[in-house]
Amino acid sequence: MGAKVIVATADQVDVSFTKTWSPSLDKEVPLNVDKRYILLRGSSGFYSYSIFEHLQGWPALNIDEARIAFKLHQDMVMPTDKDRQAGNPLAYPEAVIISHPSNPQLKGEVDDKYEYSCNNEDNHVHGWISSTNPRIGFWVVMPGDEFRAGGHIKQDLTSHAGPTSLATFFSNHYAGDTFGVSLHNMYLNSGPSTSAIWGDAKRQTAEEMRKWPYDFPQSPDFPDANQRGAITGRLLVHDIVTAPAKSAYVGLDPPGVVGSWQEDTKVPGVIGDYKHPSDITILPGKQVAIGEAVYSAPRNCPTLWEIGIPDRTAAEFYIPDPYPNLVNKLFINHTEKYRQYGLWSRYTDLYPRNDLVYTVGVSDYRKDWFFAHVTRNANGQYLATTWKIVFNVKNVMSRGTYTLQLALASASYAEIQVGVNDRPYFTTGKIGKENVIARHGIHGLYRLFSVKILGSLLVEGTNTVYLRQLRGGNPFFGVLYDYIRLEAPPLP
Repeated sequence: MGAKVIVATADQVDVSFTKTWSPSLDKEVPLNVDKRYILLRGSSGFYSYSIFEHLQGWPALNIDEARIAFKLHQDMVMPTDKDRQAGNPLAYPEAVIISHPSNPQLKGEVDDKYEYSCNNEDNHVHGWISSTNPRIGFWVVMPGDEFRAGGHIKQDLTSHAGPTSLATFFSNHYAGDTFGVSLHNMYLNSGPSTSAIWGDAKRQTAEEMRKWPYDFPQSPDFPDANQRGAITGRLLVHDIVTAPAKSAYVGLDPPGVVGSWQEDTKVPGVIGDYKHPSDITILPGKQVAIGEAVYSAPRNCPTLWEIGIPDRTAAEFYIPDPYPNLVNKLFINHTEKYRQYGLWSRYTDLYPRNDLVYTVGVSDYRKDWFFAHVTRNANGQYLATTWKIVFNVKNVMSRGTYTLQLALASASYAEIQVGVNDRPYFTTGKIGKENVIARHGIHGLYRLFSVKILGSLLVEGTNTVYLRQLRGGNPFFGVLYDYIRLEAPPLP
């Protein structure tokens, strides 16, 4: 370990703490780490970033996640680790019911750090306010998104009981392998009330976002504003008609297959991913103009029926109320109702013997399509489940090919088999390691399967598509659907 003062002026102090690897340290992680801390005059906080270096020829390694964890004074905020240890355990170690808290107001609350996960695009400030007098706030402030691997809709942990606050560089939570580096601001404040402290933290966050990218880090690895490249152009989507790709998410990928890092261009309301046909090199300080790009969305022919909204989440589907003894008051009348603990178990309550049946033209996906295709608990045995979509077809084109667009918002150790009129027809194979169901998420990694269905398999009148989640044995095996659409064959 080493320490070095990088900058020491009347307005700024920048200190470096380093760990250098060598072959003699064969039991250590083969990685050079440089942790930087910056103090600025007039700022009641500090900035922190890290530089990771893995040299050519060094042993290979996989890094699942990297983050700075701030462990605050346990006597200042609640619930504490002791409150958790004295609580009643739930389905996994991270979740407990606070049964003997030091603060009686917390009795009966579920404490689970995954309930407080957040999308990167919404995760700009989180932290703690002390229970002491005067009250003190500790806040992790993220001024931008581009330095966090996984993009805007990647989810990650924030703050949780301990008390702990996390500044995450990269992680595999709710996804798969990701990688990146990050710079955060840790901000401390005080005030007469919790609302005043929170309001000041949001004001400071807006100020940090205005200053991004920062101009004071002294590392040559941190490009300032005039060293950053830019790309301009116009993105259109062709889906029967051509229209501007309004509200599109545009990300960067290394050269490779489409969707490789879930960071290709994507447009709400349109299925699939778009990858520019050419590799684009963005150079420091340069602007690249790509002109007009048109994404031809997957479509065989006009829609016969659809379930859901193609937005890469399952948020529009039916999300049940939590069990009364497992309610987190934070999420009562909240847009993120899915953060409540134990919702996966409600499927068995709603469908104790027979699985979900959705009738096109009669059912409403907002009320009749459970948000997660999970297993059923049969006296402690978690059984695979089969959902049915019942629909009518007039004038079947028996010599044509229909297309079932099956978009998944997430998968956790699952396998979906598609059957047509009770005939097994297609399987996804085993997919997904996101563990979104257990961790109260509503999306993970996006997958799209375009299933070709021979018209000869359909009949005039009533037909059924079967969605069988084949893997049982665990309450958290399953998928979250994003959107399902049946398309007619192309016209001759």
